[in-house]
Amino acid sequence: METNEAQMAIDAPTADDEENRTAVPTAFAITRLDDFLPPCD
Repeated sequence: METNEAQMAIDAPTADDEENRTAVPTAFAITRLDDFLPPCD
């Protein structure tokens, strides 16, 4: 799963579309959010 998220973060900036640029910080924010969430046991 982490590999897919990293790949998305790498692929997104390659596009010159502003929409994709906006998606980059969003993807990072979602990833960081997962880090802050407590693990579900």
